[in-house]
Amino acid sequence: MSYDLVVRNITYTDIQLYYDGMVELLLSNLEDWHDFDTDKFKKWLWRAVSDPETDTLLCTHGYLPAGYFIARTITPVWSRERISSDVVLYALPSYRGKGVAVALLQQWAYNLQERGVKKALAGYSLRASHSHARDAYKRAKFFTLGEIYARKF
Repeated sequence: MSYDLVVRNITYTDIQLYYDGMVELLLSNLEDWHDFDTDKFKKWLWRAVSDPETDTLLCTHGYLPAGYFIARTITPVWSRERISSDVVLYALPSYRGKGVAVALLQQWAYNLQERGVKKALAGYSLRASHSHARDAYKRAKFFTLGEIYARKF
């Protein structure tokens, strides 16, 4: 089967179309780790879509969502340099191993380079059982930095 994947910025229309599915996926995967507030997340996502320091990406296969990626760029208090870190990287189970995560990570890297951001950190919520995610970070040229992944541009 051929996968014609498209990665693009999440739009307000996408929030309306795919939000319930995003929340269901996040709730099922966060388990007891976070007290996930769906209303707070939706308000944040609405603001994030138009925030130039937040990457909100959607990977689609036709009209169907295949994966999501959200990252935030900040200047940490200990640095003069802006650093971006992922908030959510999620490939739907039926699309794992099909290049979705790599496509999302590559678009993120491109966006960061366009904005002059030189460093990215990722994989904070990565579970050891998600070998597809670990492989995707490696294929997208991230290196391990302790228990997370990092990349310099």
